[in-house]
Amino acid sequence: MDTYRAETTRYAAQLARISWVRLSAYTPELNPVEECWRQLKDALDNRFFESLDEHNTASDTALDRLSIPDISNYF
Repeated sequence: MDTYRAETTRYAAQLARISWVRLSAYTPELNPVEECWRQLKDALDNRFFESLDEHNTASDTALDRLSIPDISNYF
């Protein structure tokens, strides 16, 4: 078990008999939300927004255009 985990988290996991499984930093085949984050990053990266409203509009547009991965293959 990693030393950076909070003691209370380790204790709760032990009580619930939960095992820790370490995943790679980027594992889209194991975590479908990774693909969503990649798409958002691609849509908003390297852009300058004049205002918060402009940023919010761009974020809303990017969210509307997300191609949600088929998560049925993950389970």
